[in-house]
Amino acid sequence: MKILYSCLSKSWGGMEMYTLTSVKQLLARNVEVEILCLKDSTLYNEARNAGVKVHTIKSDSYFNLPGILRIISLLRNGIFNLIHTQASRDLWQLVPALKLINSKISLVFTKQVGSFIIKKDFLHKFIYSRVSVAFAIS
Repeated sequence: MKILYSCLSKSWGGMEMYTLTSVKQLLARNVEVEILCLKDSTLYNEARNAGVKVHTIKSDSYFNLPGILRIISLLRNGIFNLIHTQASRDLWQLVPALKLINSKISLVFTKQVGSFIIKKDFLHKFIYSRVSVAFAIS
């Protein structure tokens, strides 16, 4: 099994630390794992220091065409079985990439932080319809 963890955050808090901890634990169990993150983020630096294979994109917005194209290239070349993200913001680039190449890769979403935004509009339905499994931390 080969997993791509996505965390497109500039911050260094619980979600980012949890991503790196999860990746390290999976690698210790001989699971192939790579991280997709923002270049020069703390996660990028920490993952590289830990010897984790890292892929980067530039992303300053939710919908970022160059980022989506980079993800498409990564998915075509990486042969991943599963993608896991902790950030709903990442879905806005992962889902279009997956849909554009008609990929069947499972997409797991762990919701770390609550949101009071009603997500019943067309765009949110489009994005969340591609999520294979969602976990809510409570």
